Amino acid sequence: MALESDIRVPGLFAGEDKDLEFEIFAEDQDPASAFAVMQNVVGFTFVWELWKASRRIDPHRRLVGDPVISKSSASGITVPGEFHALRKENSQRVRVRLTSDDLANLDATLNYVYRLRRSDPGSRTVLSYGVLSVLA
Repeated sequence: MALESDIRVPGLFAGEDKDLEFEIFAEDQDPASAFAVMQNVVGFTFVWELWKASRRIDPHRRLVGDPVISKSSASGITVPGEFHALRKENSQRVRVRLTSDDLANLDATLNYVYRLRRSDPGSRTVLSYGVLSVLA
């Protein structure tokens, strides 16, 4: 199940380096629950993409055009931390590194939508999506 999560990071300014971190829950888990079970993502491959948009995305619809930023496990996505099934003990995250070059040309007057997905053949699925806001 894809988690809708808007990113409004205080201080996410165009032209800066930023890390975005995502918790990945096991399938059919409620992130609001104190007892939510986490997914161990060691060995998974990921793609994170950002598009200009005027509305929210449907995570299962193919987005048109090229993303303005694209990251993958081969370039810009890491999985730091230690996995524990219990959320309160889990420090494992999917970390997307946005560089100053990535953010330099983003326009604070536009809406952007992102999608984080698992890209392993046979296991492709959207894990998180939403709006990303940038400050001038």
